[in-house]
Amino acid sequence: MTRSLLTEGSFATAHGPINYAPLQSILMIPSYALGYFYGSWVHAPPEKQHLFGILSTYFLFLPVVISALCIWFFKILKEMGVDNQVSIISTVILFWGTYLLPYGKGMFSEPLSALLILISFYYFLVSQSGNYLSSNRKNFFCLSLLVLNNFVFLLYFGLMMVYVFWGSRIKRRDPSETRRVVLEGLFFLGASVFLFLCYNYFRYGQFFNFGYSGEGFSGNLIVGLYGLLFSVGRGLVIYSPITILCLLFFTFRYHEMELWRQFVFSSILVSFLCFLLVYSKWDYWYGGICWGPRFLIPFIPLIHLMFPMVWKSMSASSKPVRVGVFLIIFWGIGMNLWQHLNPDLIYQKNDLMVNGLYNPEYLLFSDKLDFLFVLNQAGLFLGLLVLSASLLWVWNKPSDRLKSSA
Repeated sequence: MTRSLLTEGSFATAHGPINYAPLQSILMIPSYALGYFYGSWVHAPPEKQHLFGILSTYFLFLPVVISALCIWFFKILKEMGVDNQVSIISTVILFWGTYLLPYGKGMFSEPLSALLILISFYYFLVSQSGNYLSSNRKNFFCLSLLVLNNFVFLLYFGLMMVYVFWGSRIKRRDPSETRRVVLEGLFFLGASVFLFLCYNYFRYGQFFNFGYSGEGFSGNLIVGLYGLLFSVGRGLVIYSPITILCLLFFTFRYHEMELWRQFVFSSILVSFLCFLLVYSKWDYWYGGICWGPRFLIPFIPLIHLMFPMVWKSMSASSKPVRVGVFLIIFWGIGMNLWQHLNPDLIYQKNDLMVNGLYNPEYLLFSDKLDFLFVLNQAGLFLGLLVLSASLLWVWNKPSDRLKSSA
């Protein structure tokens, strides 16, 4: 769509369909134009000009998005009172344990969605300590941009509105504020839906044509859940175990946290679980050609905001816990570095691809993709379950050092 807008001034489909991410397509125009017009200036053929535009976007647009994401992540940690050292460690682990994944390299829309969700969460967080209306107004604006980047985040907008309403009505007990914040939220929600439907109309000629063909939320929920969490091809447990560690820590230590942490972090957990179920039901849960669980990436930075609590608890825990956490961290970083060795080239494309896309059966069940593991899928699932349970048991058992200090 970026190419169509720049070269033809329209939402034409001549250069291929676009299923979502109209916002990203517009934001990429300046970087794409720089490379495209350079190709025109050196009299390159049209397709070579397009290639220059792609390369320019890859080297200019994507680093800005990723850098901004890391900056906002660090800023939120500071807002939560995390010291500089732990904030830096957490930001580095977020980047190296997550964002070497190719859905960043391939310029998919997930990194931009992750950035918008993170900025939205920042304003939701600061609203808890004052300026509730103005902060959540900025929160709603970011959420409206998020919907324009992918219409599926309309659900996330609704979930955040519930939490904002709950915070005003139940916690702050201000009826006039509650009415106003709900009205403002509905305004931004309605505006984003209207603009997206207008985009559909100009792009496809129909308001409710979202560009998808033969895809829907009619898949097998169990297959999708297993695939997104545990499969060799897409499992979050395999490709980002640090994320799972943060989720488990919050779940088991929820009752020990301050009320404000319970409130804001529960919004993260609930939203992640909802979208995990949504994408598990989608026929296209595997996300095409990518490394790891592409569609879950927007929530990973949010979940990693819990990592400083994991780090603090680990520092005061027994040696087995510290060793286990470091192994999980190194595993996550190693998995992302491994991707750059192009492991898919080990096998012929005919074994991996069907009509140009990854076959979901191979992603789930094929022994030919078990190049990273000695265990089969059932053994891998059981092993991870035992390891997680053992780590949590040791973690929740007071160490001798803690006993003596008490």
